[in-house]
Amino acid sequence: MATVLATLQPDQYDLITKPVGESQILQGHPGTGKTIIAAHRTAYLLNSELDRDLRPKGHVLLLGPTEEYVQHVRGAIAKLLPGSRHYSVMSIPTLLERLAGLPESGTPTHAIDYLDADSELAELADHAVARARKFARRGTRPTTDDIYAEFQYLPSEPPPGGLKAEWKAYIRQMPETLAEARRLRVRAYRGLLAYIGIRAADSLRLPGHVIVDEAQDIHPIEWHVLGRLGNLGGWTILGDLNQRRTDYTYASWQSVSDLLGLSDDEGSAPVQMLDRGYRSTAQIMRFANQLLPRTERALSSLQMDGTTPTITRAHAQSMLIPKAVEEAETLLTRTGAGTVAVITMEERPVEARLVAKGWQRSRAEGSVWERDGQTIRVLPPARARGLEFDGVVVVEPSAFPENVGRQGVLYTALTRANRFLTVVHHQAMPNSLRTR
Repeated sequence: MATVLATLQPDQYDLITKPVGESQILQGHPGTGKTIIAAHRTAYLLNSELDRDLRPKGHVLLLGPTEEYVQHVRGAIAKLLPGSRHYSVMSIPTLLERLAGLPESGTPTHAIDYLDADSELAELADHAVARARKFARRGTRPTTDDIYAEFQYLPSEPPPGGLKAEWKAYIRQMPETLAEARRLRVRAYRGLLAYIGIRAADSLRLPGHVIVDEAQDIHPIEWHVLGRLGNLGGWTILGDLNQRRTDYTYASWQSVSDLLGLSDDEGSAPVQMLDRGYRSTAQIMRFANQLLPRTERALSSLQMDGTTPTITRAHAQSMLIPKAVEEAETLLTRTGAGTVAVITMEERPVEARLVAKGWQRSRAEGSVWERDGQTIRVLPPARARGLEFDGVVVVEPSAFPENVGRQGVLYTALTRANRFLTVVHHQAMPNSLRTR
């Protein structure tokens, strides 16, 4: 472990080796080493060379955005902690589905309505819990079915503070029973059902430290779920608010800090800024940072000798996907033994083109395509979060959804590239990227 830590940069080392009970929120641009810090902090806290009283009282729980992220990070930690069983790496969707009693899909969270994600959902569920406890038999805990039934009853008998009309309408259109809600597998209710599940749990295996990566995309109701997990140690929360995929998530780390009780005596959140880039070249970051407000573009990249991103226009819509696949194959040649990904809002046309050119889908991973010993990954932006590749092709930037005043989804896609970035488009480029 000493050898591993010696290879880290001083700012990374300081954050990784914080005491187990100390909480920190790390805000950083892409490439500032957030995922490296997450993986190495897990390994450091469980290092056998650390004094026993400085180690976590329970296991270390590392949470990430997708199953692709879990596979990526779990392999890295396994090399740092061979044979250790004192940590777990899990995606937020998997955690929520297990708590909710839903089949595991690994599908990233998508809120259809802001009420699906709202913090007030937890307050209403707490009222349902209190009511279910009132009617439970002495010595027993209310079940998830009991709590859901009382939640359904809230429009008829509102909480003491009343119930807004929008919540009455929302609750009345929900499935009548928990069994039906689970059968329908409506992802919009996943946060609420997970919260009900954790409130009904008899006991939980309390983690000794919780690490949350890509935390900017966690919805308020999901933060309430995490808060109810319990924690025998501190929190390490990592993310980039510029990469938020939706306006239904918190716009500031202060809100997260207040919810989890991490703020100091003066009410300030323990936020630290990461402003040195280690992964992507300066050329890639300068290009992607055009999507950010001018006041948030500062980033010192250590890789100054990269190449300028390539912008290629398909003059006909029918040529967009063939051109994107052609550019991905070109990047395979440029990167040698490196990794290449195509990030697109529509995967099927890209996959169909790969099939036509002799590529085959990997049996091990559905997003990986193979031919003659080479591989290309095809991912939607939601599943590319937390990952990195030597070369990336981003297809049709104008198709990427926008938040209010921000383009977090496109920003995330562009910054997955370490060395080479190619943008293929037919429609007009976003205004902020047309200056090139």
